[in-house]
Amino acid sequence: MQRFAKLLLYWMATVILTLFVLLLGAWSAGCGGTVIQREKLVVKDSIITVVPPVVIDSNLIPHTITDSMIAALRLRGRDTVMSIQYYPQEKRFYVHVQPDTVRIIYRDTTHIVQLIPPAERPSFMQRVENNVVRIVTTSLVAVVIALAIAYLYPRLKTKIRSYYNDS
Repeated sequence: MQRFAKLLLYWMATVILTLFVLLLGAWSAGCGGTVIQREKLVVKDSIITVVPPVVIDSNLIPHTITDSMIAALRLRGRDTVMSIQYYPQEKRFYVHVQPDTVRIIYRDTTHIVQLIPPAERPSFMQRVENNVVRIVTTSLVAVVIALAIAYLYPRLKTKIRSYYNDS
């Protein structure tokens, strides 16, 4: 009977000490900060206007000839591309050139990845202070657990004895 109680006490002490060492190691080791990665998609639309070339055309055939005006037109589909009118009495030319304007929509998609470094590590003394606080806290928790076991062990021992004595 006493052998079982000693074995139980040994097992409980081993578990508590192992947990204490693991907690102390985890708390004192700490981790470095991780690098935060922010992704941003930037879409920029712009319209590129292409200037049409200069219209040079020497093969215009007059379509209207009167005493006061000579007119020639260059048609493309329904659009009047070029209209020239000459007024001999006024000795003036009226030229109207309307080339098509070309607009190209240009979409620039940029994928920006921004890496934000972790915060600076605390100084050596701050880390020592933090570790001392962790060790003291863990020790206090271990003392409370040990006192709880010391308080509960005699009761557990009597229950184990009564269980084996009843059988």
